Amino acid sequence: RFRGTVLRVKNTHIGLCALYAVGLGETTENDAVQCLRIAMSLQKSFVQLKVLQGICTGTVFHCTIGNRTRCENSVFGEVVEKAHALAHHQSTDITCCEETEKASMNKVTFRKSTSLRVPQCDAYIGTYVVVGETTVLEQEEPL
Repeated sequence: RFRGTVLRVKNTHIGLCALYAVGLGETTENDAVQCLRIAMSLQKSFVQLKVLQGICTGTVFHCTIGNRTRCENSVFGEVVEKAHALAHHQSTDITCCEETEKASMNKVTFRKSTSLRVPQCDAYIGTYVVVGETTVLEQEEPL
């Protein structure tokens, strides 16, 4: 239903933890919106579970790690650290960075939240909470 890559899913003591990426290999201008739609779908599907979701837009290092017996795809970089920090910033909301909010092209509605310090990146980032998908009223075509 959505275009993206699930890199890892596990159940932890704080809830469901998933690492997924949109735009690996070939990026489009719609990647941020796709990622936000995945997040909203997960939130709706797992109502009884605590789902922490942090979304950050940017460049990552994508590689396969492991050996011949067991290997997996993974992503590394500042963007991943920011997304992890964003996921733990709110209790059950979908939280994203300013770059994701801008890249959503007004197709998703947000509420501005407090700034967040990301110790691994030694930086503060602006945060936004997803409110929902923007509804566009289609105009009727003249007869």
